[in-house]
Amino acid sequence: NISPQEVEKCVKKFGQKIKAVIPVHLYGQPCDMEKIVEICKKYNIKIIEDAAQAHGAEVEFRISRKLRDSEFRVNKVVDASNPVVKRSGFQRQKVGSIGDLGCFSFYPTKNLGCYGDGGLVTTDDKNLYEKLLRLRNHGRVEHYLYKHIGFNARLDNLQAAILLVKLKYLDKWNKERQKIAEIYNKELAGVGDIITPYVQPNVSHVYHLYVIRTKYRDKLMEFLKNNGIGCAIQYAVPLNLQPAYKGKYEKVSELKTVRKIANEVLSLPIYPGLKELQIEYVVNKIKQFFKNI
Repeated sequence: NISPQEVEKCVKKFGQKIKAVIPVHLYGQPCDMEKIVEICKKYNIKIIEDAAQAHGAEVEFRISRKLRDSEFRVNKVVDASNPVVKRSGFQRQKVGSIGDLGCFSFYPTKNLGCYGDGGLVTTDDKNLYEKLLRLRNHGRVEHYLYKHIGFNARLDNLQAAILLVKLKYLDKWNKERQKIAEIYNKELAGVGDIITPYVQPNVSHVYHLYVIRTKYRDKLMEFLKNNGIGCAIQYAVPLNLQPAYKGKYEKVSELKTVRKIANEVLSLPIYPGLKELQIEYVVNKIKQFFKNI
């Protein structure tokens, strides 16, 4: 995920040109939001959370923290089985409720998905809330009167109804994902050159994706697919190398770590309902692959 240290370097380098920081809670693991909040508060920069892959994930904060100019608000969590260990003097908060804005995707494959396209933006800022209401409806303030050039981004009632039903099961489904990830972590430790996902100690990872790294990625992917195991690369081409950005961001074109990771990442099967026998099959095939290379 995004490095708070690199964020501060960029802020110091570009100053007032930076209007907002967008932490992406990639694959379901929250960014280091405590440090990012500190930096953005220090330099008066807005935070727009991309929580599209992290529904239900949590971050642990010191209780005394303040976000912006108001007391830091914390969602109460009563489930003691949550993987974030409770510590005296700390509280937990859901991603998407930490920054000035939080953005969620309800694409069908997400941890909380509808049966079509959908999304949601969260905020505790009344002015932003009212502007978002206008923007989602073509910029309309009242019938036939438009204050902004907006969008047709209204979530239809059918999708909303589906999401309300599925929302009741989100925590249960996330726990299933975490259990599957625990099995993968245990069984794949020390297998070949595999690097399993690192999880920060002060967050709960909800594993929208379970992504390993190996320099044998392409050969392993081919082997797994030949053995009936679905796997994928998220994401094969980094943004700074996409044709759409060619010539626009030359200063960041040499992101060597990004290139290296993009050539090594591989997503393994993970979803609620995945059986232990299926997980065992995936693990055994991976072990077989590395035994024979």
